[in-house]
Amino acid sequence: SGALVDVLDPFKQHNVNMLQLARHPIPGVKWEYLFLIDIEGHKNEEKVKEALSQVRERVLKVEILGSYPVAVL
Repeated sequence: SGALVDVLDPFKQHNVNMLQLARHPIPGVKWEYLFLIDIEGHKNEEKVKEALSQVRERVLKVEILGSYPVAVL
């Protein structure tokens, strides 16, 4: 109970805006899910690095699928 909140809390603590959360069941494993989280910020930003570091301590695996700098117009 509350495991998802515990994983997402570092984003709140470090003021990292979460844009999207998607949940997908892991095939062949009952009651375990893969979560895809879309956040605002680049992986090299200090607040994002800190949040991801804390998330890594709480889950089995973290994989960054993409991280793109904000375009300056």
